[in-house]
Amino acid sequence: MQKKAVLTTEALVKKQKINDLKKICRGFKLATTGLKEEVADRVIDHFGVRPDYAAIWEAEKDTILCKADLSRKGISIGLLRFVCAENKIETKDGEGNNLEKNLLLGPLVVALGLRAKRERKEKEWNELVRMNLHRLNRLYFHLFFLWDGAAFGGKDTRREVIDLCKAKYGVDLSDEEAVQKACDDSAYFAGMWQFFDIELRMAVEPFALWERGDVSLFLRLFPLMVLYVAASNKPKVTKVFIMLAERFKLYVDHHGNVVKLFAANCRQFDEEKIEFMNAVIGRWIKARIKDLSIEHYTRVTCVMKLIRTAVGAFSKLFTRKDQDDENEKLNTMYTNKRWDPTNSDLVGWIEGQFQKALNGEFDDALWPRENPFAEGHERMPKHITETKAWMDKQSELSDGEEEEDEEDDDESSEEEDDDGSGD
Repeated sequence: MQKKAVLTTEALVKKQKINDLKKICRGFKLATTGLKEEVADRVIDHFGVRPDYAAIWEAEKDTILCKADLSRKGISIGLLRFVCAENKIETKDGEGNNLEKNLLLGPLVVALGLRAKRERKEKEWNELVRMNLHRLNRLYFHLFFLWDGAAFGGKDTRREVIDLCKAKYGVDLSDEEAVQKACDDSAYFAGMWQFFDIELRMAVEPFALWERGDVSLFLRLFPLMVLYVAASNKPKVTKVFIMLAERFKLYVDHHGNVVKLFAANCRQFDEEKIEFMNAVIGRWIKARIKDLSIEHYTRVTCVMKLIRTAVGAFSKLFTRKDQDDENEKLNTMYTNKRWDPTNSDLVGWIEGQFQKALNGEFDDALWPRENPFAEGHERMPKHITETKAWMDKQSELSDGEEEEDEEDDDESSEEEDDDGSGD
């Protein structure tokens, strides 16, 4: 009786050894002759644990659409043999042994009229398109790609918006005059235009061109970036930008060769490439070295240069085409046809917002007029004063540490002199 309480399924009974099954048969006065499978069937029938395959198949058959469905979890070999028997398919070989599962599936698929492969499901447009929103970099580029991305294979929504302005205020006006009239009439239009044509452009275009080897736009817009950060209520970040601006002005005024070197090698000054370089350097420097010096880094970077040159030579021999830069792959991704519905919908939404603003459908309070660059310019004297005070404090701390080091060196030298005179 204890065994009956434990063996609650057909599978558990079949896992028992033949001797244990025979003991159960003797306990319940069942025949013990025959093979293990025959003895197990007697125990299964006596315990009443044999599945009702007819009921199971009735519940499952509507979900069986292809060959793969017959192999999914929950479809046991016993159920397959039952279905084969119902469809007059042999389940045993010439010697009376059960056929393996893979030998049953082929005839069963034909008998049931199933597909050999699962029908490919057509995904919705929102499932086909994916975007990496890490730090909003990809989203910003995508927006600029549609706004004024002709240079990157994108669209020119900016031109469409200008045409909307001219259609309202007169085709004889210049682009600047038409847009200016629209901005004067609607604060919402002015906010949208400032975001797309100034702020978004400043955050995307200089760095997209930087990745292609042209750093000139970044250098021209860097002062605007400093003002924009100064208006963001982030004093620590503003200090960093002010120090970068001070250092950059020093290079421009007195070390023009540094700026030229930076411009010529700007593609290498990328945080991902630098992080990758640091990771590679860490692999090539021996872990047991405690006191690292510039000589260790010089040696490793020279070795890495030779290895990269050799690998590049082999890559040209065995690679059919040059591999695009990862950023370029992501940028050109938006030209794929699967992005067409997303791009057209987004362009339509952007143009619709500008059109509604031109029609006066938005209240000025929805997008108050503000100029972050002017606000940053007003705050700049305060930030510069605080940065100078912070730098002076750091210099005092540094001078104090140097004086302490000099005093320690003097004391140690005096102790050495004393020890020498004692001898």
